[in-house]
Amino acid sequence: MATRHLGNAGRDRNNTIKTDNHAIPEIYNFLFALGSIFATGGCTDEINTNNDSGTDPTPAVLVVRATATDFTGAQPLTRTPVEDGAATRFSAGDAIGLFAIENGVIADGINNIKLTYSGATDGAAGNWEPQAGTTLYWYKDVSYVAYYPYKAGITIDASQTTEQIIASLAANASLQPVADQSDADKYTACDLMTANGTPVNDPGNPARKILTLHFKHQFALLILEPQAYMACLVPADGGFIYRTNSKAPATDPNVKSATINSVNACRMSDGTYRVLVQPTASASQITGSYLTSTDNKKVSFNGTSISTGLAAGYCYKVDVIRPTPNTTNSVVRALAPGDFVFHGTNCIEVYPGNGLLENGKIPDYNDAVGVVVTCDPSRMTDAECNRNGWNHAYVMGLYQEADCKWGPTKAETVIPSVARGSMGNTNGAQFDMNGYTESEAILNTYKNEISNYPVFDKLNTFRTNNPVPGELNNKRSQWFIGSVGQWFDVLLNLGGRSPWTFMNSTSDDWADTNNARNEIWNAINSHLQKANKPLTNVTANISVYYWCSSQYGFGAWRIGFGNSLVNWNDISLRAIPKDNSPGQRAFRPFFAF
Repeated sequence: MATRHLGNAGRDRNNTIKTDNHAIPEIYNFLFALGSIFATGGCTDEINTNNDSGTDPTPAVLVVRATATDFTGAQPLTRTPVEDGAATRFSAGDAIGLFAIENGVIADGINNIKLTYSGATDGAAGNWEPQAGTTLYWYKDVSYVAYYPYKAGITIDASQTTEQIIASLAANASLQPVADQSDADKYTACDLMTANGTPVNDPGNPARKILTLHFKHQFALLILEPQAYMACLVPADGGFIYRTNSKAPATDPNVKSATINSVNACRMSDGTYRVLVQPTASASQITGSYLTSTDNKKVSFNGTSISTGLAAGYCYKVDVIRPTPNTTNSVVRALAPGDFVFHGTNCIEVYPGNGLLENGKIPDYNDAVGVVVTCDPSRMTDAECNRNGWNHAYVMGLYQEADCKWGPTKAETVIPSVARGSMGNTNGAQFDMNGYTESEAILNTYKNEISNYPVFDKLNTFRTNNPVPGELNNKRSQWFIGSVGQWFDVLLNLGGRSPWTFMNSTSDDWADTNNARNEIWNAINSHLQKANKPLTNVTANISVYYWCSSQYGFGAWRIGFGNSLVNWNDISLRAIPKDNSPGQRAFRPFFAF
């Protein structure tokens, strides 16, 4: 059978957390390793020639190679793609059925010929062989259709088009997914894939022709990840500790069986459960239940409706979080965007952003000082922060203050000028993560005239009134103004939308008036409400803007959220004059640890 080697799949922790009766599909990929197929054996004399001219008496051996597409996500990505923790490889004994067609009839007796995989020492490639003593040869004008896994007695109508033949295989009663897929053999037998192709010359060997078959999945894949709240353990060199009683959802190991859409599901080594089902043309829902092994409790779930139906070759995943904490297991959990940060006695403390809540709030929410914006090592590029060892996360503070300008309308020489740039430009504003270094440069250069730089003056005052606790002096940075790149990550990681998806952007900014403001604002604030510290407009019906430390020529970057009187759906990340009328130009501090 084609075995599934499934480890602990990394997850985008910004995906919406689901309850045990509101599970939402999320994206999941399925790797299928390449399998080389070398067919050796014999054929009949039904077709007289085997080269382009039709006169060469020397047969060309047919070499067959196969690949299979991944299951693809059912919805467009709006966050960092989910890491793939699954790989599918052919195993010794797997078999495909092969048909050869010429001018609407079966050619050369190749009618559901069984090719069996012999395996290989590297586990990834090996030979596919027909019945012992036979060889497959190439013939001009012959095309091929194949399917996996092989089953005796499967027939096709060779007079049909290739598309019709493949459709007939997908509809064949003998190849449909069954209601019991509870073990690997039963599950794999339901993974119908089809392929077609025409041989081409082997550039390295004129005596061979190569038939490459690209198999595509004909059914939809449904994945259930049963989860429970577990105690969190810090990974090595985490740079923080978890708050006492920190609990976050993780795959529940105490599950013994599951049913998804009335199908008995197959348990994978990573603790997820999977079934293959027929595609649907109308709105569909993923429902089911599972049994826990510790207390034999039944947990039922109902996913949200998938309006487009279940598509062939697509994967749909639901996370079901059991509300009762798991008190017997713990999980090593990496820091993630959205985690809440506290000042501990002698270390930074963290409570998971997707952790167990008390009345909708994180425990001790009044003591939280910030929320992790990014902890991606590739984004931790402020050299001064890294030099001091503050290279674990950039954190947005939970305080804000309005009514300030940036500074004089002039190009500052002590900080760089950063343009938006194109999506592939690694020097663009998206990659300016130097809020600390830029803030320090302005504060140090203009320390005797800092009142001319109002937002940095507010930063100075905030630093005085909210000093870094002495025991944490070397474990976190001073407060700073977040850079344009750091605010980019606020929108991406907390708001759920990359500014590159904004519909009204120009070469100088990222902007959107198509409900992005409402969508992102609500996403950020629904999360910050867990600490009772949302972004606010300060004054009703007034737009709010947050200054960035970054400049672009004579202007400074800012993030703006529109208001209900002008355009509630407006959101933009752009550079504006530094002495722009203050209004709701707000200050919100950041720090690094």
